[in-house]
Amino acid sequence: MSYARARSSGPVPPSWQQIRDAGALSGLDIEDDTEFPRPPPPNNLPPLRAFIGRESELALLHGQPPAGTVAILGPAGVGKSALALAFAHRFVHDFRLVWWVRGEAPELIEEDLLSLAILLNLHQGTVQEQQARLEEFFHRNSHWLLVVDDVASPREVRPLLPKSGQGRVLITSTRSESWQGMADACCHLPPLSVVEGMTLFARRAGRETDAEDARLVELLQRDPLAIVVAADCERNTRYRSSDLLGVIGAPVQKAEAAAWDRLGHFALRCLVERSPFGMGVLEVLAFLASGIPLPVLIAGGGQHASRLPDRLPSTIEEW
Repeated sequence: MSYARARSSGPVPPSWQQIRDAGALSGLDIEDDTEFPRPPPPNNLPPLRAFIGRESELALLHGQPPAGTVAILGPAGVGKSALALAFAHRFVHDFRLVWWVRGEAPELIEEDLLSLAILLNLHQGTVQEQQARLEEFFHRNSHWLLVVDDVASPREVRPLLPKSGQGRVLITSTRSESWQGMADACCHLPPLSVVEGMTLFARRAGRETDAEDARLVELLQRDPLAIVVAADCERNTRYRSSDLLGVIGAPVQKAEAAAWDRLGHFALRCLVERSPFGMGVLEVLAFLASGIPLPVLIAGGGQHASRLPDRLPSTIEEW
C-alpha cells in the first residue's frame, strides 16, 4: 500500500512537529525518566465532542494496569467511542504515543497501523516486515496507547494487535461475547444518568431544559446518540421536544428499533426542510457507502437529486 493511499484513507496525518517529536521513537529506545512532552505526545486523536459525565467509567479505565487490553462494550449509540476518546484526551500525557485505529474491518486496522509505522519511520520493506517492526516496537517500549474503535469481530482483530509489550490497548465494540482470553478487563457501558442526559440535551440544544425534555430523554432511554440527534433537530429547525414526543410515540424499551426509525426519519425530514441539497448529498453517499441504506433516505423525504451539481443526478438515476 502506498504512502499516498495511507494518507488519504487513514487517520489524520501527523504534523511535522509530531514527526520531529517522534524521532526518538523510531530508534526503539524511549525508555527513560524524562518529563512527558508538552504539547501532547504524537497522536492522531479526533476532536472530542458531545461528551458528558462518565466519571466513574473514566476512573475505572484510568485505574487499570499500565499494560493490558480493556474492552468497552455496549449497544450502538451508548457512547463507547466517546468514552474511549475522552479517556485518551484526558490522560494523553500519561503516554508517549497515542494512536486511534478504526476497527470495523481488518483492512482498516492495517491501514491505520501502516500510518503509525510511517510516523515511526518503520515502514520500509514489505507489509510483513513493517508489522514485525511495529511488534518489536510495542514489545520493547512502554507508555503507549492504541485505541481500536468499533471492532466488529474479536476473532479478526486478534492477530493484528500487539502480542506483548508494556502499553495499553483500548477496544470498543458492540459485541459483548468472545472477549475471554483477549481482554484483561471489560467495561460494560450503561446509558447516561437522568442528570447527564438532561445536561447533554441542554448543551446540544443551547437552552434550559424543562419537563418535556425530561420525558423525551427518558423516552430515548438516556441513549447519548439519540439525545444528540433529538437536540440537533430542535436546534436547527422549528420543531421542539413536544413534536419529537409525538413522533417517537412508544417508549424506546418497548419498540427500540421502531423508535429509532421514527427518530431517524424525523431527523431526515428536518434536513429536507433546512437543506434539500444536503439531502441530495446523502442520497449520493448512499450509493458510495454501504452504511447508509438508500430506502431509509427516500422514506425520510429524499429524491432531491435534481438539486445536485451536473452529472450527479444522472448518476443516481442510472443506479
